[in-house]
Amino acid sequence: MSNVFNIRDAVAKWLGIAAVILGILCLAAGIDISGDPKEHDIGMGILGFCVPVMVVPGILLFYWGFRAERERLGYEKLAGFLKAYRRIKIPALATKLGLSEFEAEKRILRCVRLGLVSGFIDRASDEFFNPAGMEGKMLVNCPHCGGPVEQLVLDGEAGKCPYCGSVIVAKV
Repeated sequence: MSNVFNIRDAVAKWLGIAAVILGILCLAAGIDISGDPKEHDIGMGILGFCVPVMVVPGILLFYWGFRAERERLGYEKLAGFLKAYRRIKIPALATKLGLSEFEAEKRILRCVRLGLVSGFIDRASDEFFNPAGMEGKMLVNCPHCGGPVEQLVLDGEAGKCPYCGSVIVAKV
């Protein structure tokens, strides 16, 4: 993810903290001033101003920045996980992440869109492929029985013919 997002999230958090601190200081001043009978109206005005203008937006800004940072870290963690595999089945990934298959696929696509990981989802095999290890080949026919095999076998992996059961090893 871009540094702009990191900066934006950090600025939101720190502005939120600053607004909450200033709001609390204004609240303390308003309470102190409202104790004086002559200045009671001014103190109440300060109190009425601090909460809606300083404290509430400060809490919301802090929450927004904290949530955005947590979301970013989650996507970076998922991207690191996806980079560790040349390919991974979406149902297996969803199980490992504790998500539905739809949600796992949605997060993978978001990682790809954000540029955290490169790759693609093969709908036929329901797998995510990382192109870093894509020195493989698409097998058209089994070398043993000649049956059509629609499976991507990567270098160093073995596939299985659905017709004769022979083990097919990719050699690139």
